[in-house]
Parts: sequence; C-alpha cells; structure tokens
Amino acid sequence: MPPEALLGPFALLAAALIAVGVLWREHLKADADDRTQRDLATQNDADARELLRLSLRNNADAIAAWNKRIEQDAERRRRADRP
Repeated sequence: MPPEALLGPFALLAAALIAVGVLWREHLKADADDRTQRDLATQNDADARELLRLSLRNNADAIAAWNKRIEQDAERRRRADRP
C-alpha cells in the first residue's frame, strides 16, 4: 500500500508542515548565527581601525620628535662652528 493510503492525505500534509517548520527554525538559527558573526567581524574591523589610527599617530609623534632632535643637533653644530 502506498503511504497515502496508510496515513491519509491530511497526515501527509501535517508531516510536510512539520518538516517545513523544523527547516524554518533551523534557518532562523543559522541566520541569527550569521548576524552574530557579522557583528563581531564589524566590531573587530572597528578595533583594527582604531589601532591603526593610534599607530599612525604614534608614528607621526615619533617623526616629529626625531625631526626636532635633528634641528637641535644642527643648531648646536652651527653654534659650535662659530669663531
């Protein structure tokens, strides 16, 4: 006997609806997981941009300090070279 004869058309429809419901629930869980991962990646990108900004600022400060030292050394040499 075919399954329709054993269960009837309404039982098969109910089984199909249950299967769709289970699949839909799994889809929603996977979607929530994707959103969580996306949000985490976005936060990591923001953190990386902040670290890059700080690094660039530190580099600019170091370059400015180095240039100031070069200017001070040059001034000392000029004063020492005067008769």
